[in-house]
Amino acid sequence: MRVKAGLVGLPVIRALAREERIERSVSVALVGYGRRGEELLDALARVPGMQVAAVADVWPWRCELARERMRALRQTVRTYATMEALLADEGGRVDAVVVATPEWQHANHVTACLKAGKHVYCEGELSDSVEKARELVRLSRERRLLVQGGHQRRSNPRYIHAFESVCREGGALGRVTHAYVQWHRGLEPLRSVPARFQLPTSLLEAQGYENMEQFLNWEWFRRYGNGGVAALAAQKLDLLRWLWRAEPESVSAVEGYDTYGRETPDALMAMVTLRLASGERVRGYIQVLSQVSRGGSYEQFMGEHAALVIAEVVACGNAVQPEIASLNLEGEVYQRIWRPNVASGRILPLREPPKRKEEVKQVAVDARVSPNAEGWPLPIRLDKPPLQPHLENFAAAIRGEAKLNDPAEQAFANRVALEGVLRAARERCPADFRPTDFEV
Repeated sequence: MRVKAGLVGLPVIRALAREERIERSVSVALVGYGRRGEELLDALARVPGMQVAAVADVWPWRCELARERMRALRQTVRTYATMEALLADEGGRVDAVVVATPEWQHANHVTACLKAGKHVYCEGELSDSVEKARELVRLSRERRLLVQGGHQRRSNPRYIHAFESVCREGGALGRVTHAYVQWHRGLEPLRSVPARFQLPTSLLEAQGYENMEQFLNWEWFRRYGNGGVAALAAQKLDLLRWLWRAEPESVSAVEGYDTYGRETPDALMAMVTLRLASGERVRGYIQVLSQVSRGGSYEQFMGEHAALVIAEVVACGNAVQPEIASLNLEGEVYQRIWRPNVASGRILPLREPPKRKEEVKQVAVDARVSPNAEGWPLPIRLDKPPLQPHLENFAAAIRGEAKLNDPAEQAFANRVALEGVLRAARERCPADFRPTDFEV
């Protein structure tokens, strides 16, 4: 297969397994049809040039649901009880595998797929440990196979436009010195199912679970990893590293165990210090809560002239909000930075022209209060499931048409950074990083 010029470092990709060579179709299998697997299957079925061939899940009920879902989408899919059976039976009919199993199983499943000669898309983090993630990167290089990490915002056109065009090329924020990112989710009861859907104890034990409660709620049991809060924090940490193109230098963090009957944290707050290539230090603040949903999930990247407020859900964030102190139609900042960004289409114009800078009044306690100004909306819309662009990038990379947006090396570096956050929270002591920590 010919690789386009400029794709330096992309592995040589073997020929596709399926016969639709004119359409350059990629045949893919999905391993793990839980709640996230449902989202992935729906997105996979909509990716042009990608065919879902098979689904594997240890739970027969979930396999039946997968078949019914694909039938509703006017597609057919073969189902298997185990990934091993899928790989053995599908053989050369599958080019790639999407792994959507619990995080504590990722390393084993990704390894098995790579050894079977399949490209891999791994939902979430590559593994539950740094060393396992490092081995996956080495194996993917050795086998010359692609591994796409699960940080799907790296393929979201709104985030790409905001980070690369608005912040970097347009300089709309000025120097970005701080960021606040959060993911709040309301408290849910532990999952359960009626007796007729429960798996036999022997099958559960073979999969590493003592009972159905652990099988359904593995995120809340310490033996299965760091928990859901860590997974959400990892997504936010990746955005800090992406915007600033830097790795953490140090981190301080605290965690909370405030929900009765849960073994993993339900709250995490961290302050991450990153050192830019220029030597300047910047800071990001991460807050993840699993007891309240107030504010949902969004990010604020705060610069000297404006802040970018963005989220996967447009209603939670989709604008560049100017600092009141810089908001002046006749001012240098407006004329030099914001006006060209509006003229070029990087940001949309305001419905009403911004007001002149108002005099700041000094009060008795010498405090200044600056209300948020109306923001310039971002012009990009995503009329697809949020996971679809990341899967499209994966398919394009397999065809040799693009680079991966979240290759194994980048996903590994994020796992290193996350481990530092978790260590700082666990030990109640700041954690430092060395540049060599991020090397494979």
